[in-house]
Amino acid sequence: PHAGQSGSSLPDNVRCRRVSGRQLELLWEYLNAHRDIAVAFNRSLQAKEYSQQRWKVLAEILNFQGDGAHKDWKGWSKYWVDYKAKLKKRIS
Repeated sequence: PHAGQSGSSLPDNVRCRRVSGRQLELLWEYLNAHRDIAVAFNRSLQAKEYSQQRWKVLAEILNFQGDGAHKDWKGWSKYWVDYKAKLKKRIS
């Protein structure tokens, strides 16, 4: 990629926005209702495909908020993994 690009199709000014409080609230609500993707226990191919579809739906919901971050499904999934790790670190 050229300078200022990281391989994402989103412009830097959109991609770099912080997750809003509303997005975080919606993320928690969705993952609480779909705990199977929040904890990712079953990693069979079928489970991965199901999880990917759920994350795509969630990404659309979160990106539709208008304010805050805009990420693809992989970006939101990574955000959740990082967020969980940060919470676990605070608890320990």
